[in-house]
Amino acid sequence: MAKLALETGKSNKILRTESRAVSDFSDPDLRKLIAEMEETLRLTENAAGLAAPQVGKNLRLFVIIPELPAKGARLPDGQESVPGKKAPTVFINAEIVKKSQKELRLDEGCLSLPGLFGIVKRAKWVKVQAQDEFGKKFKLKAEGFLSQLIQHEIDHLNGKLYVDRAEKMFKIEDDEIKEL
Repeated sequence: MAKLALETGKSNKILRTESRAVSDFSDPDLRKLIAEMEETLRLTENAAGLAAPQVGKNLRLFVIIPELPAKGARLPDGQESVPGKKAPTVFINAEIVKKSQKELRLDEGCLSLPGLFGIVKRAKWVKVQAQDEFGKKFKLKAEGFLSQLIQHEIDHLNGKLYVDRAEKMFKIEDDEIKEL
């Protein structure tokens, strides 16, 4: 399986279009897309998440592969996370149903905006409901990096990029960081 080409650029039409819900979970093209996105994520350095719009598909789908922290994140069914255990990797039709009022300022980058990163305010924690690749519904409460990642990926599904929320932007050039 080959690595998928990424959509890039702040004004890219696909990245700026709100994605449509997935309804046919038996579609072989959906399964193929998920497998290709997972493979692309594994083959991409410093990548923890990938949304369907980033690979040219305006579907409400994203894949993540972070390891959960020992505390903070919760797995489906309210099970506490443990080191080494992974969150569901596929989120379809995901939406944030609740989030903390407290926000954190976090460094954030994106595969679709290479060489840039910014300081972004995100909710400290979020509760999300979504479906897995088989259409089974699940809920997840996430804090810390996992919360940031989920919010970032849901923004992609809504046609938003982290630069829309960034308080400050930086460019990495010749191993030096320059404020924009």
